[in-house]
Amino acid sequence: MLEADAIKLFKCLGDKSRLQILKSLAKEDVYVELLAERLGLTPATISFHLKKLEEAGAVTSRKEQYYTMYSLCGDIFMMN
Repeated sequence: MLEADAIKLFKCLGDKSRLQILKSLAKEDVYVELLAERLGLTPATISFHLKKLEEAGAVTSRKEQYYTMYSLCGDIFMMN
C-alpha cells in the first residue's frame, strides 16, 4: 500500500460511524438499509460513509438481486 493510500485509509477510519459500519461488516456482508436499521442512522448517511470507505479501499460492493451488498476488503483487513 502506498503512503498516500494508507493516509487516506487512516483518515477514513477516524469516524465513529465508519468504525461501527466496519464492525458490522466484520460479522457479515450487509446492504445499506440493514446497516441503517442496526446503527440507527439514515440510509443516506450510511451510503455516504460507505462511499468514503470504498474510496479508501476498506470495503467492496457487489450487486445481489435488488441490493448492493458491502463487505470488508480482505486485502486490507487480512480476512480469511
